[in-house]
Amino acid sequence: MDFLSQINHLFRRDISEQIQNFINGEFVPPEDGRFADTLNPSTGEVLCKYPVSTVKDVERAIDAARSAFYSWSKVCKNERAKILNQVAKLLGKRSEAFIRAEIMDQGRAIHGVSKEDNDITREVLNIKYFTAQAVATVESATQSQGSVSYSTRYPLGVVGIITSWASPLHSILWHAIPALASGNCVVIKPSSLAPVEVHLLAKTFSDAGIPRGVVNVVYGKGDVLGRAMAAHPTVKALALAGSERTASATLAVSQLLYTKKFMFRLGNCHPMIVFDDANLEEVLPVAIRGSFLRNEGQNVHSINRIFVHASILQTFTERFIRVVQRLKIGSAHETGIQVGPLISKEHRQKIIGLIQGAVNDGAELLWGGKIPKLDSKLAKGFFLEPTVLGGFQSSTISTINTLEVQGPVVRIIPFRTANEAVVGANGTMYGLSASVWCKDVKVAHSIADQLNVGSVWINSWLPNEPNMPHESWKQSGLGRTGGAYSIDFYTELKTVSITF
Repeated sequence: MDFLSQINHLFRRDISEQIQNFINGEFVPPEDGRFADTLNPSTGEVLCKYPVSTVKDVERAIDAARSAFYSWSKVCKNERAKILNQVAKLLGKRSEAFIRAEIMDQGRAIHGVSKEDNDITREVLNIKYFTAQAVATVESATQSQGSVSYSTRYPLGVVGIITSWASPLHSILWHAIPALASGNCVVIKPSSLAPVEVHLLAKTFSDAGIPRGVVNVVYGKGDVLGRAMAAHPTVKALALAGSERTASATLAVSQLLYTKKFMFRLGNCHPMIVFDDANLEEVLPVAIRGSFLRNEGQNVHSINRIFVHASILQTFTERFIRVVQRLKIGSAHETGIQVGPLISKEHRQKIIGLIQGAVNDGAELLWGGKIPKLDSKLAKGFFLEPTVLGGFQSSTISTINTLEVQGPVVRIIPFRTANEAVVGANGTMYGLSASVWCKDVKVAHSIADQLNVGSVWINSWLPNEPNMPHESWKQSGLGRTGGAYSIDFYTELKTVSITF
């Protein structure tokens, strides 16, 4: 049974080999009828076709969202929450189909999307949290001599969401659910490299009873569709997950629309700092998972750099590499495989270039860095060995230590003092997240205070905390999400004062 047949069986719906746009409650082809191929990362073969939409398709989707906004914004918060919680319920029931789609789209190994640790479980919880947050949100009121003032909250209107190929389900739902729960309508432009999972999500929204036009999905080239969404005056807010170059282009197009809200989630170069008192039995499995097993190191929070105290550097490195050597690489749907392919051939080549550049700068290739020899049917897949770089005397010896590498490449860097670790960790243009492993709570808090990032995780990595603020520092992005901050971003306030 091939992948599409497996998903059709699990989903009990006809998922064809030609994905269509979802506009105004219907699955429709692009206006000019053009489609392009998306590839299976494990085999390099054609997986399915996606629409190459034009500006006209985006405008149709925006018009549908604008028309639906009046009625959807008037639906009471509890009723909107009921529909969105039905999305969460269906998502949970269809988790296996979504996991299969994730494997097809992104090549994620089943090990990386297990029942105990997968995006589906997280998203179900996140949906329930954000709908409850929207319902529970109350505004302020105050009384002074002879008057009463109170505030009310209103949705913005049409919201645009542009996502990357890395964790597309999370990228969409993290923004779409608080936006929808607040009464907005959305137009989603997903990555063309990972369309299948988003296609299933559109079907799930439809099956959950979302009204026509409230959720719309348009596939195509980012420079065409993203530009159109950014420039359209009806789109009141735009959330983007992508590169700094894309964000800059978006702002340039939107420069005259000064009332539009922006939320950018861009790059990261996650530093993991391991002190000499850390329990390596706890650290090593997390370091392996965060570096290689969760989406093959392509997650925005994947561990890029591991700063290890010099006194335990040799022990840590030897034990780390022993585990890496045993990782099984192969087709993502096979049982026992731990590391799947990268998203595309071009992306793999970019990462190989970064590895070679690091070696040319003086880094030592401790393990990996090559294209593995696999079964003939996987010869055209986009595989790369998990790679460990070392030999660094400081964090600045190589350019690669200042860059985000979205792939299975980790750099092990020694430090001797806490200050040296902080300086190294901060020595990048990014500031999204970092993790610290240390038994001394006082030291851990001191390090967290000095790290120039929006999230610091002490003795953990990537906890799911939708109630806490998530902010991108430096060039990692723009804006603040999570908890009440997400609801605040997708709404605007009105103050009413009554004088007696």
